[in-house]
Amino acid sequence: MWHLNGSAYKVQTAALNAASGRRGFGYFMEMGLGKTATAYNEFIDLLSMDLVDTMIIICPQSLKEVWVTEAQEWGVKIPIGVWPKSYIECTKHTPQILAINYEAIIGKGGNFIEKILNNTKTYLVLDESIHVKNPKAKRTKRIIALSNEANYVRILSGAPIVNSPLDIWGQFRCIGELKGRNQFAFRNRYCKMGGYLGKQVIGTRNQEELTLLINQNSFRAKKRERADLPD
Repeated sequence: MWHLNGSAYKVQTAALNAASGRRGFGYFMEMGLGKTATAYNEFIDLLSMDLVDTMIIICPQSLKEVWVTEAQEWGVKIPIGVWPKSYIECTKHTPQILAINYEAIIGKGGNFIEKILNNTKTYLVLDESIHVKNPKAKRTKRIIALSNEANYVRILSGAPIVNSPLDIWGQFRCIGELKGRNQFAFRNRYCKMGGYLGKQVIGTRNQEELTLLINQNSFRAKKRERADLPD
């Protein structure tokens, strides 16, 4: 069901149908295909069923205000806070939306998010989820841990793999996939190694299996493949 002002693109409806209320899922849709509106609508739908009461958006610094602007454009009526200059304390009985940047997660921002996760039913969005591609980064480890506490997790990206298949490992761990398969096992399964001492990723192995894994846990869409978009 589409709750926001205006009609949904067919691609947005298809994305929502693909997610089908799953706890963890990826919206891998190119810019302009409406990832933001899709996430807002799904949150409102889950909110109407009393399955969530808080939405947290972790995104690049430059996109925090974009989420606020698009909420206004789509007619989202729920209060939206932006970390750290203005945010509203989230309580169990007051639906809220909070946008916070990735850099803030290591420190006070992460501690605040943890508090929300422990006290509310949370719909967690990782916008431009490629920011958790590095398995060794403290930020990636922290966000994976926080994601485990959320009721729903959505990873949003137009390009979830940039350098190698290993880029997807941290993102999929955030949506609850690949449990029991650490980064090294994943790399050995899907990355072709070479270069100096054989420690550089030079290609992909088991491509069909990797593609199936991605397709089972995400909705992918590119502009050139969509004939139903307005001008």
